[in-house]
Amino acid sequence: MGSVADAKPEEGEGKRKRKSKGYKKSDVIVRCVKFQIDFKRAEELRSEEETEKLTVKKACFEAQKGCCRAANAIARKLWEIDGKYVDDFYLEHGRFPTRKGDAWPIPEGNFYALARKMAPELNAGIAADLSHAVFSKWKKERFQILTQWSRSVPAFRDKNPIPIRRQDYRIEKGEKKNEYLVCLSLAAGRHPGGKQFRIPFYLKDRYQRDAMEKIMSGEWVLGAAKVEKNHRGQWFVSFSYQMPKGVSNGVRCAAINRGIKNFLVGVTEDGVKWMYDGGDIEAFLKQVQSRRKGYQYNSKASGRLGRGRKRVLLPTKVLENMVNGYRRTKNQWIALNFVKYLVKHGIGKIYIEDFSGIRDGEPEKLVGERRFGIGFRSGRTTH
Repeated sequence: MGSVADAKPEEGEGKRKRKSKGYKKSDVIVRCVKFQIDFKRAEELRSEEETEKLTVKKACFEAQKGCCRAANAIARKLWEIDGKYVDDFYLEHGRFPTRKGDAWPIPEGNFYALARKMAPELNAGIAADLSHAVFSKWKKERFQILTQWSRSVPAFRDKNPIPIRRQDYRIEKGEKKNEYLVCLSLAAGRHPGGKQFRIPFYLKDRYQRDAMEKIMSGEWVLGAAKVEKNHRGQWFVSFSYQMPKGVSNGVRCAAINRGIKNFLVGVTEDGVKWMYDGGDIEAFLKQVQSRRKGYQYNSKASGRLGRGRKRVLLPTKVLENMVNGYRRTKNQWIALNFVKYLVKHGIGKIYIEDFSGIRDGEPEKLVGERRFGIGFRSGRTTH
């Protein structure tokens, strides 16, 4: 289940080799599963001596503030180091350094020690993962920050997630139905049993039960985790995992067409069809549009505030996240069900329209004439 085994050292070697049980990077899909934390149940699982100390929820708040304080200190230090290098380079050469033409040195410093100094109450693993994440983010964006001025210096709020490395937590089966416990430490120091808290979470649906079953059996390899809070004040724990790509070994072919009358149509070489008309998408969009008009009308008819366009459209912002989330999950649902249909019928290759360059050429060409110039590109069926 993502554990690391130690191999015996060969003769003449002073270090032990570490052999991972994970899959190859090119043969896996990395995904994440999220569960809501039950703090009331977490307090029930603690002993009387432990309950007199910091509560689990309060410990999460303190760890989140410590991560924010340490991350901002590291970002400021990196800005200072690289900013001095850019200033000196400009004074010497009369221009700013380029990304490829000039050797841009990597900032040197013990950023882990800085994180421990700014947040001594943090667990060592959290401080190490946090310092690495901030350094990687700065290294990726420093060119835009210091020479192109298209980005600002990273600023971390106290709502950022708490990173947990794979070796710093374990998952256990709980006593209740669909109950699991994640055992981890948020504060520095040694704790009884190796971990500070046993935080319960529950499986809500079939997808979560199937994922946890394969994770516990070792079929899917666990990765890093994080503890985070949403805008409603609810706390969640998320686990990343690696699952192998399921590649179909079938030799039959299928083609897919994304149309106007029907949202998606697929057909195999034997003439078997799979059709999705998108009626539920149309109904959802009509519902959102009706609600949007209602918000605008109620806001415009009210005489309590001004009647500018900005104020009238302000209530409709609550619909944006809902529509974006629906679009994202609906596309995933359609793709997943279509791939299951292909695998069921032994399809190994799929042809999809290739619209690259369709906007190039003569604009006065009719759609019916341009349609015959659309090519297809093929790909393997994976699930």
